[in-house]
Amino acid sequence: MTTLRHLPTLLLRLALPIGLTLLVMLPWYNAVAFEAPVFQGDILDEAGILAKSDRDALHERIRVLREVDDIWAAIYLAKSLQQVSIEEAAVDTFVKWKLGKKDMDNGVLILIAPDERKMRIEVGYGLEGIITDVLSRRIIDEVYVPAFREQRFAEGLQQGFEVMAKTKHGENALPDPSPTHVQQEMNWDGAGMRFLLSMVFNLLPVAVYAAALAYGRRHGRVRKTENDEDIRTPLFIFLFFGLFFGIFYTVFGVFSDEPDAMISLVCGNALFAGVFGIPYGLKVRRFLSDAAYRRHHVRSAPSALTASQDGNRRESSMSSSSSFSSDSDSSSSSSDGGSSGGGGSSGSW
Repeated sequence: MTTLRHLPTLLLRLALPIGLTLLVMLPWYNAVAFEAPVFQGDILDEAGILAKSDRDALHERIRVLREVDDIWAAIYLAKSLQQVSIEEAAVDTFVKWKLGKKDMDNGVLILIAPDERKMRIEVGYGLEGIITDVLSRRIIDEVYVPAFREQRFAEGLQQGFEVMAKTKHGENALPDPSPTHVQQEMNWDGAGMRFLLSMVFNLLPVAVYAAALAYGRRHGRVRKTENDEDIRTPLFIFLFFGLFFGIFYTVFGVFSDEPDAMISLVCGNALFAGVFGIPYGLKVRRFLSDAAYRRHHVRSAPSALTASQDGNRRESSMSSSSSFSSDSDSSSSSSDGGSSGGGGSSGSW
């Protein structure tokens, strides 16, 4: 029975540090989950998308690209990204496969995740000036996306290699984009959920603090004169964080497909919430523990004793002053006042 009676107290003690730890560690959890495969040739089709004839044709195109155009390309159709971003998976695979000539970094990796409908062109440093981020973005938008949406993976990959080869020789392989091509596609999927999650994560410390405060009041660990324990101040602080970061989560999710921006926002949110939550986290401990409350009371006792002594001295002074005033009342009357990969681009279809 004793264990069950103290269970709510134990849960409240653990909720805040565990919640803050999970919030801080969330951006790095996925970063350690991906395991790049061992290099098995120019084409690795874990997803089983390409027919044998398609693989043979792509093998030949990659051979010509390497021997004639000095571009060392490889294709990886992943069965799963293992819950990491397409960018992280591409960099890990690029480094493990060691694409390109030694000391030239002239490798190109085409990573496709059919189940997640995502793709990435990862470019070595030696080809940055040729296969630029802008060109990679255009290959994805104008070549890969239309072909992949129609399940023409081999054809799309062949066309992409053709663009890279022509660009290497100074040819304009893609027509100049029209105004409609430069308009950025907005992705509203999950916008409301990102905003809601921001509110929930940022108000979770307030909920823990409110529960601890209520628990402390029921057990006499909060004095009525302590205005600093008011719930309104942390509520306003973390409500502001929820609204502020929720808007940014929504905006970046709609207009950007780069996960680095979102990861930076989450880390910034966790940092600010952690810093502003420290004083309230320290108070939670004395709300939940008799020993912690007694230690706090003992630490604050000297200041209370000093205030009491000052009050006694003031009363003594007022008494003597009052006595002097009554003695001289007859004569006067008065009153006192007071990279491994060098660049590239990502996309989805």
